[in-house]
Amino acid sequence: MIGGCATTIKRARTALTRGKIELMTLYPKELQPILDKIDPTFGRSIDCDAGWWPLIEELHEEISEIDPDYRIYQVKQKLGGLRFYFSASNPLLSSTVQQVVDRYEKLSFTICEKTGKEGQLMNKDGQYQTLNQSFMDEGWQKVESF
Repeated sequence: MIGGCATTIKRARTALTRGKIELMTLYPKELQPILDKIDPTFGRSIDCDAGWWPLIEELHEEISEIDPDYRIYQVKQKLGGLRFYFSASNPLLSSTVQQVVDRYEKLSFTICEKTGKEGQLMNKDGQYQTLNQSFMDEGWQKVESF
């Protein structure tokens, strides 16, 4: 795994070009518009596995129809669910955008973060993640209530 870490570090260094992450090295090009909206002081990254990337793309597209100038502060997985922190360009749009974000955050608990297939909240050694049933073979257990 150390070789993998070295490769990741090398890719991250390569990705920093004039203060902007070059998506070709870290993320698919479809995520570039989302990364461009992230406030650079928070670090331009999407901190979840690829199974949720299509969900995040859809979320971004829906928000952009409501508020094309919104900003993103952070996109990550926390306690097994998607977290999408944003700021609307107009305070009058905040509530509408928040409703969209809430819907997608809730939806993330039904989609495997790793595969994009159907999933449910699981726990392993105190770590929560939304995964599909195949991960139970790796010691993950379904969370019945949270």
